[in-house]
Amino acid sequence: MSERLSADARQVITRWQRLPVPVRRVIVRSRRLSHFSRPPRPQVTVDLVDRVAVITFDDGKVNAISRHAAKLLAEAHECVPSDEKVMAVVLAGRAGQFSAGFDLDTLVIGGPARQDLLRTGWNMLIRYLTSPIPLVVACTGNAVAAGAALLLAGDVRLAAAGEFTIGFNEAAIGLPLPGLLLMLARDRLAPDAYGEATAGARMYSPPEALAAGFVNCVVPAADLITTALAEAGRLASLPPESFGNDKPHAYRPSRRQISI
Repeated sequence: MSERLSADARQVITRWQRLPVPVRRVIVRSRRLSHFSRPPRPQVTVDLVDRVAVITFDDGKVNAISRHAAKLLAEAHECVPSDEKVMAVVLAGRAGQFSAGFDLDTLVIGGPARQDLLRTGWNMLIRYLTSPIPLVVACTGNAVAAGAALLLAGDVRLAAAGEFTIGFNEAAIGLPLPGLLLMLARDRLAPDAYGEATAGARMYSPPEALAAGFVNCVVPAADLITTALAEAGRLASLPPESFGNDKPHAYRPSRRQISI
């Protein structure tokens, strides 16, 4: 059944890709108008709690990573190392939504905007992945596709308990998995979960994500940020060179690896 679904999805994507980009843009804009809903307005805030910088991403909806959202996340990360007081970072989403991944409208329209989003988004993720100070990710809800990749960028990954889904759904809708995502999955996930999580497009509940290696711990949603701050404080007390010397060099994907 899942193989048939993937085959049908690939056929739909192939037909869509044959449409000229201007036609795709009109269709997507018409769909937006038919929903009569306000567009997402991404906001990224940085708060200092003792020696920990808390970066919170909230677009008021599903926390899709648009080009603008990716730039805001990258800028928030850039300002952290300049503050000598900051010894660790907590990255969190909005309640119920960590991140739904790259903005779907931009992906389906395609063209230069799609390539610009992917380049900006993956470069942002690499910044977090290679952060010279400890990064604790507080997965506040659903983490899908590139959102799950951003989750895996954390040195410590905590998830809120609840009816949430975590994982890579690209293969289920006929999209290729980029090299950076596969590299992260190979490094972070349990060996026996790698295949089903990538090519198998399995989506996990928080307890299942714990067993698969997406997260290190599942905690009550009300305690998530407090627990993340405590873990970040613990990591901040470790010798800085244990992170600063090696981590930025551990992941240096090539352009080919991050291309889609």
